[in-house]
Amino acid sequence: MSEPDFSHEIYFTNMYNKAIILIISFLCVNFIFAQVKKVRVEPAFVAAKLLDMVERKDYPEVCIYYGYERDPTAAQGTNRFVDSKGSSVVWLDSLTEEADSIHELTFRTPQSLASIEAALTKVGYSKTTQPKVNKPSINGTRYEKRNKYSNRSRVIIIQPGSPNTLHLIRKR
Repeated sequence: MSEPDFSHEIYFTNMYNKAIILIISFLCVNFIFAQVKKVRVEPAFVAAKLLDMVERKDYPEVCIYYGYERDPTAAQGTNRFVDSKGSSVVWLDSLTEEADSIHELTFRTPQSLASIEAALTKVGYSKTTQPKVNKPSINGTRYEKRNKYSNRSRVIIIQPGSPNTLHLIRKR
């Protein structure tokens, strides 16, 4: 008696395993790329989101999520991200004379002043002339968002121009 030929069964089993691996790989790759937001979000909303964040180390992740890319031409030690519509965000940390940490970001955008102001109002900022945290050397309209449960204040100074510049200031 001869032994039965199982080669065709082995062939189909191998094809089945390869198909399963291919499907799993495809799903993993789609999941990874799905983490980048495809819908454009107004730059003022992105600016407000960055200012609300406590940890500076999370800024790059938020920028990438909203479609900004690291600028390879930025100077050493400067964090600069740009999007395809002409907006950019730059940040550095500085210390005041009281050694309190003041975080400042500069956000440039071609977005219109009216839509910037509408977006800031929508996320809880209100126009003010006497913000708790200020940079008097910057001319522009000041918007502030305070937390009623703490002494923290977040200020966005809109400096009109081409592009419009938003100075984002937060004191811990």
